[in-house]
Amino acid sequence: MTRPPSTPSNERTGRRNVRDIDALKKRGPERWVYVGGGSTLCPAWQNGADHAGSPYDPVGFRFGVHGDLEFKGVVDVSAFTSGDVAWTMPAEYVPENDLPVATFVWNGTMLIPARYDVSSSTGDVTLTLTTTEAISAPIAVDLRNVSVNAYFAAAALTNFTIGRWGMVNDVDSFIYGVVRVPDSFSTLAIRLLLSSPTTSGDVRMEVATRAVGDGDTIDSTITAETAQTISLTTAMKYATFPTSGSLGSSPAVGDMLVVQIHHDGDHAADTLAVDLLLWGAWLVVT
Repeated sequence: MTRPPSTPSNERTGRRNVRDIDALKKRGPERWVYVGGGSTLCPAWQNGADHAGSPYDPVGFRFGVHGDLEFKGVVDVSAFTSGDVAWTMPAEYVPENDLPVATFVWNGTMLIPARYDVSSSTGDVTLTLTTTEAISAPIAVDLRNVSVNAYFAAAALTNFTIGRWGMVNDVDSFIYGVVRVPDSFSTLAIRLLLSSPTTSGDVRMEVATRAVGDGDTIDSTITAETAQTISLTTAMKYATFPTSGSLGSSPAVGDMLVVQIHHDGDHAADTLAVDLLLWGAWLVVT
C-alpha cells in the first residue's frame, strides 16, 4: 500500500475563477504533473532531492476540483539539506500567495514529517524537515528484576508511592533489562532518570547493550557506551548514552535489545556517599 496519501492544501492559489472551478467540478481534478522530468511541464529535482521510489507514489502536483494546489508522493531527502529548494514549479502553477503544505518525506531510513513552502514570487518549493524525536516517544526498558548489588523498593512519597531501583554505593552494581527495537528509526540511545535520596555527589555510570535478532546467539559480547560522571542531587537528573549518535551495538529493526546499566561505584570519580536511585530507563528513538 502506498503511504502517505496525497496531501492537498487548503489554500486557494488565486489562479482559478468561479467559472473555472465549476468546470473542474464537472470534469474532476486535473492530471498530475510529476517532478523529475526536467522539462517545462516536469520540473527537475534540485539540491539532491529525489523520488523515494517504490512503494511510494511519484512526486506530483495538480489543481484539485476547488482550484487548490494538491501534492502527492514522497520525496527522498537522504542527500538533501533542510531549507533548500527541492524543485521549481512551472509558471502556471505558481500560487498567488506563499503556500505552506504539510507532508512526509523519506530520510533514507524512515518517513519523517516535513513542510513544502511554495514561493509566490519564484515558484521555488522549499522543504523544511522536522526532527523525528518530536514524534517518536521513548520506549520504556523492561527492567527484569535481575541485578547485582542493586535492589527494587517502593518509595513512599508525600503524594503517591512509586517503585524505584537502588544501586549500592562504593561497589560495582548492575541492573539488566530488555526492550524491542521499533520498526523504524534513525538513531537509538538509552536514557536514564537518576537522583540521590539525600545528599549531593558524583556517580560514574555506564550503559552497555546487546542486539539480538532472529537466529542470533544471545550470549555474545555486550557493547559499552562511553562512561559518564554525573552530578546528582535530590532533584531528578536525565543522562543519555551515548550523548550523540546511536548505540554502538548497531541494533536492527525488531531486535531484542539487552540493556546493562552499570554503576561503577568504586571508581575514583564516584563520590556519592549513599545509594543512588534509578527511577526508569528508556530507549530514545530519533
